[in-house]
Amino acid sequence: MIFSEFFDIHSMLEKISVDNNKLVFNYKDTSKGVNKESVGTSFGKGKLKPFMKADSILDNKSVYSVYQSSGATDVLKAIKGKNDIEMDSEDYKRFIDRTAIYLSKVMQDEKVEVILSPKSSAKMVDDVLDAIKLRLPYIVDFKAVFEKISVDDIKKVNMIDDPRVTDKIRLSFESIKKKAIKDGYFAMVKVDPKFRHFVRGFFQDIDEKVVKSCTDKKVALLDDIISSGTTIAEMMRMIGASGASDVIGITVFKS
Repeated sequence: MIFSEFFDIHSMLEKISVDNNKLVFNYKDTSKGVNKESVGTSFGKGKLKPFMKADSILDNKSVYSVYQSSGATDVLKAIKGKNDIEMDSEDYKRFIDRTAIYLSKVMQDEKVEVILSPKSSAKMVDDVLDAIKLRLPYIVDFKAVFEKISVDDIKKVNMIDDPRVTDKIRLSFESIKKKAIKDGYFAMVKVDPKFRHFVRGFFQDIDEKVVKSCTDKKVALLDDIISSGTTIAEMMRMIGASGASDVIGITVFKS
């Protein structure tokens, strides 16, 4: 069965909600007589059209996102077990499988050859990647490619030269770095959102084996969520600098 026929049968009415502190993947599956009321997070931007983001922060590279929700952070916390919301295992599996079907279609259309994912506390990213590989076994994949820098390397984090980055902003950024060294980790959230896309060097270098696999290849970066785009933009820049012919981003959520 081709992808479009699958969705003709199964409908696009798929969403995520919280019901009595339980994370529920809601969907309509007419082939099995299942019809859950769909409330919460919306799936896709119309039939077979992903949410897309491509702007100056991303160097005009494309990022495709499956779900959009103002509550995506709470959903992610539930998946990570970091709040009091429980997951139904069957609904979660359904969510992973359907997300993978959607992203597999995107990667086929984009002719992706390699897929990478950053180190994440969200098992969801690994689960989605595994489900994608079942559908696209020819794609080369690497997990946990991007790791945050160690405390010893925080001093190397910097802001690029740009007329919009004033001395006052740089001074404030140096104060953030000093506190990060004291705390033992660098948190981008401490940086003013207007200036985050000027920050570089907050990830460790990419492993040489990954670099070789990406050289002259079309690469997709899979992450859990995109908000401002700062973090995924840095990862995409690093992939491009490693010799990839082109890079796209794919995320499960868009906030």
